[in-house]
Amino acid sequence: MDVSIITINYNSSKHTLACIQSILEQTSTTISYEIIIIDNASENADYEQLLTGLKTIVTSVPIQAYRSVINTGFGGGNMLGVQHATGSYYAFLNNDILLRNDCISCCIDFIKAQAAAVVAPMQLDEHGNYISSFDYFLTIKTALLGRRLLHTINPTTYPDRTTPPKKPQRVDCVAGSFMFIDGNAFDNIGGFDTNIFLYYEETDLCYRILKQSSNGTCYLLPHASYTHFSGTSTKKSVLIKGELKRSMLYVLKKHSSIIGFNIFQCLFILKWLFKTAVKPSYLPILKHIIAGDSPAFSLKNTQQIKRIK
Repeated sequence: MDVSIITINYNSSKHTLACIQSILEQTSTTISYEIIIIDNASENADYEQLLTGLKTIVTSVPIQAYRSVINTGFGGGNMLGVQHATGSYYAFLNNDILLRNDCISCCIDFIKAQAAAVVAPMQLDEHGNYISSFDYFLTIKTALLGRRLLHTINPTTYPDRTTPPKKPQRVDCVAGSFMFIDGNAFDNIGGFDTNIFLYYEETDLCYRILKQSSNGTCYLLPHASYTHFSGTSTKKSVLIKGELKRSMLYVLKKHSSIIGFNIFQCLFILKWLFKTAVKPSYLPILKHIIAGDSPAFSLKNTQQIKRIK
């Protein structure tokens, strides 16, 4: 098997089925691939809708669906998929995307030619407008100064994220909505860090691949693209923002010095103390920041096991 395509469904089976259909329509028949769907404890009705829809798809491509009884998050869900994967390469796709061309062939051709570890197509919104498809590594510097200032100061190290590149561009990390990864590089670092429930999983993964793999380069490919309907599974809320901050602090602590992290956390607490004084509804976010990377406040620990009824 050349490629194992892994996607996660969470109460959005219509998007999952549309994503699968676009994969089947756009991907060359010369590539051997499988599609693995992990259902992250969706409501029973949505999971049943997913299974019903899969039965209507006529294809010779192996499609497997597995259901978790708890929401394992982005990294955890993908790692469940990896356990069933047989491909030499992994393609981790959000279920709320549609391929605009043969992205899988573009990725596999480039990653072989360049001996890269991670590649990704450009992501566009539903109107065809470019969406930032890569990011800088999360460091104390990027967290304190921000992306825009860093690009202004040093555009060579921090390339423009707002304009699509004209040619394949080497970047720190690509968007988690579509990541095409060499299987050996992924396996050798142990895959996604499942201590992260939501957000910054791709940043952490690309950083570890760069540090530990001989072919740890990452590229964005402008000749391949997909449409991303963002936010279909995870709705914005104060609790979700708190989870984002917890993940950010976890990754920063993991890859930064203790002194640097403690200084940053103190400054971050002061910033959000002021924000919470102005807007008290931000109190849960402030609690996350004060607690640092403590798993006690993670949404991962607030759920119940869901059995199929």
